[in-house]
Amino acid sequence: MHAKNKPEMTTQNDPLLKQAECLVEVAQINGIALYQSARNDFLFLRDMNVNHWESISTIAISGAKGIVIGS
Repeated sequence: MHAKNKPEMTTQNDPLLKQAECLVEVAQINGIALYQSARNDFLFLRDMNVNHWESISTIAISGAKGIVIGS
């Protein structure tokens, strides 16, 4: 049963959904920047699949930022 005066939570009115979407976008940007910077210092990264790096780094950065935001 829902409390009086509080609408049911849906994906349309979830205040955290927009923050989560923004978090992933920022993590992707940071992941790409990290790759571009690191490949100059670590030669093995030049042979790495950029899409794979982007996926892994986005997850890692999102998780790390999510922990900080959630603290």
